[in-house]
Amino acid sequence: MPAAVSSEKPAAPTGLRERKRELVQRLLLDTALGLFASRGYSAVTVEHIVQEAGVSRSTFFRYFDTKDAVLFHHSAQALDDMLADFAARRRAGTGRRTALRQAILAASVPFEEQRDYFRLLHRLMEQDRSLRLSYAENNRAITNRVAGLYLADTADPGSALAGRVEAAALWSASLVAMETWIDMEGVDLHTLTREAFAALDRPADDAGRRDAGGRG
Repeated sequence: MPAAVSSEKPAAPTGLRERKRELVQRLLLDTALGLFASRGYSAVTVEHIVQEAGVSRSTFFRYFDTKDAVLFHHSAQALDDMLADFAARRRAGTGRRTALRQAILAASVPFEEQRDYFRLLHRLMEQDRSLRLSYAENNRAITNRVAGLYLADTADPGSALAGRVEAAALWSASLVAMETWIDMEGVDLHTLTREAFAALDRPADDAGRRDAGGRG
């Protein structure tokens, strides 16, 4: 009996610590995003965030390296989840192009609950040039990360360029779908992403004839 009791006790503190971490992280995120929305991104400092949240600077930096990391946290988490899903699909034997499309589509579903966040992110970038530059650099890094995982099991150097183009095209199509979704009411991101992928599948000359016909 004593052995059975002692074997269960260590799990409780770990669970409590994890819940506390989640609560503090959520407090910092909600506080920072609220300040960004009301004051603008450039007007808010880490000091403002910790004062409003009632925590120390050291607490802030235990959770986030920079102010940018707070702003991009939700999108970064979504990316991590999407890439993990892609890797799992590849391990299950799904072809890489299909696996990436399916992973991106699956990741788009939870975004519906975060439309306000992405609208705020879009608005802040429109207002702040430095933030746009940071986003562009971040997106280049993301594209390289997606392409790197996409090519992880490719042994033929000759197919590397084609693979990078495929990965970049799929990722870029999903970003265009998201930008459209942010400003469009009555349509979900999953549907727009499927339409964006369908546009990639359409032959370029066919698309050109349709455009020309529409203008005529």
